[in-house]
Amino acid sequence: MVKDGTALIRKDYTVPNDDGTGPAIRSIDGFIEPGKTTGDLPVRILDDNLKEPTETFTATPHHSNAPHLPLPLHLSATITDND
Repeated sequence: MVKDGTALIRKDYTVPNDDGTGPAIRSIDGFIEPGKTTGDLPVRILDDNLKEPTETFTATPHHSNAPHLPLPLHLSATITDND
């Protein structure tokens, strides 16, 4: 589940299964290899052509196949401006 910080869903980022209609879909599937503490979350960063400060959002997994990473996990993501 993703949660806005200073970055806003559908304005600054989106998740693959959100088609842009109706309420924003915030569920996301990611992958962390066994024994690792970093992994992949398939989030698409939206380019808005605005000069903005660094923005953040968080992700909180509801289940894990990685027993070395006990739940609840609170993951943070940072978006740096490209304009």
